[in-house]
Amino acid sequence: MATKCRCLHQCPDGARSGVCYLQPGGYCFAHAEVITTADSGGALSYEVTRGCFPADIEGLLQCKGAHSEHWAPKNISCCQGEDFCNDHLFPTIDGGVIKGRRYP
Repeated sequence: MATKCRCLHQCPDGARSGVCYLQPGGYCFAHAEVITTADSGGALSYEVTRGCFPADIEGLLQCKGAHSEHWAPKNISCCQGEDFCNDHLFPTIDGGVIKGRRYP
């Protein structure tokens, strides 16, 4: 069972270590989202975040968020198997925007 996860742009308390610590029963996650940037003329890019979800119903629901429609294309994958298991998660987005890309 995992006790720590990689965090990227979602580190608790702004921690710069790149590590967050799970509560028992919590989830590591990797999240990918297509974003449109106004300052680049509406060009599409993507943002990837990694981190920890709590062991409550909110964490579980976040992990199932990919099953509902969103205004901006996004996807999330969760794991609990081993420390830093979210280093090996690469959620894809329909249309291939992120599919097959390895990102931090």
